[in-house]
Amino acid sequence: DRKSTRLNSSHDYMSYAVLCLKHKRLERLRDVALNAYQVAHNPLTHLLARDAFKRQLKNSIKQLDNKSSETEDIQDVTIPKSLAVLAIDIDHFKQINDTWGHLYGDLVLKTLGMRLDGCAKSISSETIEDTEIYLGHPSGEEFLIILSANASKSQFEEWADTFRKHIGDMVLPNENEWQELSRNQETATLTPPLIHERKVTISVGLAFHTKNAQSTTTNDLAANLLDRADTALYRAKTSGRDRVISYDDILSKFGRIIEYHSETGVVALDIGSNVGVALGQEFKVFSQTFSGEKKFQVSDGRTRRTLGTYPKVESARIVTFDTQPEISFAYVASPTDRTPSIEPGSHLESIPVGSIGHLLPSSSR
Repeated sequence: DRKSTRLNSSHDYMSYAVLCLKHKRLERLRDVALNAYQVAHNPLTHLLARDAFKRQLKNSIKQLDNKSSETEDIQDVTIPKSLAVLAIDIDHFKQINDTWGHLYGDLVLKTLGMRLDGCAKSISSETIEDTEIYLGHPSGEEFLIILSANASKSQFEEWADTFRKHIGDMVLPNENEWQELSRNQETATLTPPLIHERKVTISVGLAFHTKNAQSTTTNDLAANLLDRADTALYRAKTSGRDRVISYDDILSKFGRIIEYHSETGVVALDIGSNVGVALGQEFKVFSQTFSGEKKFQVSDGRTRRTLGTYPKVESARIVTFDTQPEISFAYVASPTDRTPSIEPGSHLESIPVGSIGHLLPSSSR
């Protein structure tokens, strides 16, 4: 009996020791997993941090390009899978921090991350094809999104605008979101701004991934894609904010006149070779009033009423003779017997290279 008792005690001790060892291993694995998660995610919004987002972007590009190489010889009627990056920035976020404090600003960032995540899940659930969406929050008011789907460019643009509307069409945070946020002890005593003062909008830059033979590495492709999305975002912010602008549309629709020297006929443009401006590139010029976008309004002293829109009237045509990365210079090319009036801020509309647009007269003139 004593021998049996000693054996049982020894067995119990060994079992206990094994259990302790397993517990310590589980604790180490938990700590490793927790540390990995904290490194890979923004601590405020729990979206992908900068480095983790870049790794995911490289993986998404690699998977897409490998899949494209495997199927490029196969005729398929379906739309091929494409990839785009959305660069997002909160409009006037500094003003939010300066007015309501950084603690409230953090709540705005957290709520915006939740909104973007909810919108991403909604888009994924509504699409028939396999759609992949990854959200990133590198820092501050900057957010990034990877969109990969069997969809056209117009569909990607529509999704980008869905994200924008999901933020700007409702107050942020709304009452339900504020109640959720107030469960945190640090914010329970914080008084929120009035409903009408919680208006938050975002600007969005959109860039599409295209296979580039000159870019030999995935790192180059990812970096170029992020740069193009950031360029489009900058254009969205300088064009009035609260809008989506695609990098592919900057050259054709979103260039502006910086200066016009009437004595030399030289015009400075705010777009350059980084968005595709080439030597000899031709543009139509439209003043801000007659760009087809400005509303025609009248006032009776108490209220203003919109009657319509000013027509789109071409004021000049120009052709570039010097291009630099972020600026270009052009001569006035319009055959006219008068000096054209070209205002700073005038809109540009590119005439595609190789077209006969430059041979056609201006119907408005």
